[in-house]
Amino acid sequence: MSSVHAEMIDKGSCDLQRRVMNFLAQRGVSSLRRLNVKAEGGTVTLHGTVRSFYERQLCLCCCQHVAGVVKLVDELKVEYPEQQHAEPTEALIDGQNPIEDGCL
Repeated sequence: MSSVHAEMIDKGSCDLQRRVMNFLAQRGVSSLRRLNVKAEGGTVTLHGTVRSFYERQLCLCCCQHVAGVVKLVDELKVEYPEQQHAEPTEALIDGQNPIEDGCL
């Protein structure tokens, strides 16, 4: 492959990467700073951490709508917030406590 052809591929890949990142920013992806977008030819790879499954799906869907994306590689991880351990609450139904009655 000649250096001119390689330069054209690199320039096209940089352009595709920039367009994908701009599209994600326009759609309000809040984890954009935690993402790494790599484009090589028509293949776009998303790597990083997002805050929810919804945000992951949003990223993937958005990338599929950018002109020039032929293949999408999903390397995203969903970071679930650490769940707080709450004490179980006693539910009273018709004056009965299911915890005390051995139902739970």
